[in-house]
Amino acid sequence: MPWFKVDDKFHSHPKVMELPASAVGIWTLAGTWCADYLTDGAIRLGQLRRLGGTQEDADALVAAGLWESTEDGYAFRDWSDYQPMKSAVEQEREASRERQRLARERREEKRREEQANKKRTSDDVTPASQRDNNVTHTPVTEKFSSPVPEPEPVPGTSKEVPEPLSNADAIGPEGKTFELIAEEIQGRTEEQAFDEFWTEYPRKEGKKAARQKFAVAIRHTKAQIIIDGAARLAADPNRETAFTPHAKTWLHNDGWTDPPLPPRQPNGGRQTAAQRKMQTAQERHQRLTGRDGTQAPWTLKQLEED
Repeated sequence: MPWFKVDDKFHSHPKVMELPASAVGIWTLAGTWCADYLTDGAIRLGQLRRLGGTQEDADALVAAGLWESTEDGYAFRDWSDYQPMKSAVEQEREASRERQRLARERREEKRREEQANKKRTSDDVTPASQRDNNVTHTPVTEKFSSPVPEPEPVPGTSKEVPEPLSNADAIGPEGKTFELIAEEIQGRTEEQAFDEFWTEYPRKEGKKAARQKFAVAIRHTKAQIIIDGAARLAADPNRETAFTPHAKTWLHNDGWTDPPLPPRQPNGGRQTAAQRKMQTAQERHQRLTGRDGTQAPWTLKQLEED
């Protein structure tokens, strides 16, 4: 994972000293996001807002010469002079994967050699010095000279050996083959699909655990459906940050299948379980008795007795 590099004299740089603390903070957060997603210093306006940045912060950074305006957002000035570029990071990752592949091959080759050595040892004939010369090794066949007849086949059955299953017979969830599931990532690698999901999901905590759950989820659901569900949750006007689940929990519970969140109450919160039960009981009682609900307030016990 690349690092977002910040000079230890950043705090006293002339471009920084006149900036408000909020602008310095969003500059740092945006930098780590760009390094994480390998955007070469570019950040969209929507993502900037998700990080908590404001237009005033962005304008201050542009005025200070730390950012530049782009068509769809902003970009760090001189990113390539101080931060690793996407091409270099991907090249290093590919080299790391190749090293790991070679290491796995060496371990597998060593394992096969050890198994072959064990087999040769077990197949060795007992040394002559350890043999018991009083033991005969003539096979006894007199009592079993007649072969045991094979049982007659059951009518309507066949003794043919079934053909081995092909990869296309490996049926996954919902009747899909695993090859089909892999194709449904739609030309993206699993890592790229997860990065799109992580960009959309509104709560950025527990990324490693979320990546593991995402790998499980795309085995039975298209990656784009999951990504679209995360975007709907982020845009839901009734979502509260404090009650937004971790991505791992949301993926585990198939959160993309959830309906829109219920509207907030006038005081800004949601109904408690007891309030929802009271409202349901009142509606049921009014429907059955024709009461208009203008009487004195009822208790939940009285409603249930009615």
